[in-house]
Amino acid sequence: MKDNNLSRFQFKFDYFNVTMYMSSYLYDLRSYKDIKPFRLFLHPSGKCNDSCKYCTRSINSKVETDFFSNRSYLDKLTRDIEELGIKDIHMPGSGEPFFYKDNMFYFLEKLRNVDTYTRIVTNGKNLNDSDIRNIVKDGLISHLNITQSTDSEEMACRVYQNKERHTRTISLLGSILKYKKLYNRQFPRIDIMFVLTNL
Repeated sequence: MKDNNLSRFQFKFDYFNVTMYMSSYLYDLRSYKDIKPFRLFLHPSGKCNDSCKYCTRSINSKVETDFFSNRSYLDKLTRDIEELGIKDIHMPGSGEPFFYKDNMFYFLEKLRNVDTYTRIVTNGKNLNDSDIRNIVKDGLISHLNITQSTDSEEMACRVYQNKERHTRTISLLGSILKYKKLYNRQFPRIDIMFVLTNL
């Protein structure tokens, strides 16, 4: 079953369009009188729900307040994104973007009908099968980059706080494939990010 509603988006599910628009925009920038940002980098949280041995962020992070801990900030941010016509949102981590999972989904739902390409780097630890179903079914994320720096549970014992992180991520990837097939979707695009260590 194909979702014809998705055809109304020019950028949300096509990074090539984002790139071409940005190239054209930058080329013509000198002739614009009203310059607006094109891409927005967001750091939803400085906190993380894991303690990877290669990372300085941890579950014990000393961050006092986080942007995504406050929904009134998210309401204003969503309005700004729409008013400015942001075409590309990148949440690269530096903490776990889904640390405040309910607020992240609140934010993604508010952007559901906004034509912007949304990329999130996550360890996936806070996500479950139901979350993945919502992400795929509702087209909430354009591109998901999942960190998976191990090839086995044995290696996960040496890198992560919990050896089950490896198997859990594999299961998460299985959920993504399952729901993409069920809903006949190509999105979110998936990248697997490996951090090479001397282990």
